[in-house]
Amino acid sequence: MAIETVYVDQNTSIIHDEVLSHRLGLIPILADPNLFTMPTDSDTDQNTLVFRLDVRADPVPKPPHPS
Repeated sequence: MAIETVYVDQNTSIIHDEVLSHRLGLIPILADPNLFTMPTDSDTDQNTLVFRLDVRADPVPKPPHPS
């Protein structure tokens, strides 16, 4: 199984949404495909996994000024 669709709510990084989506699609998902009903015309709880990624980068502290 692999990520097929990525929805980006807010991306303030230097990585474009498309590049980020492509990289996420390269991550293998270890799930038993027999537990899912495969492609239908709509997404349901039976054929969808939802992941939420919430990452924040803390600002780099400035070095102390020499005295």
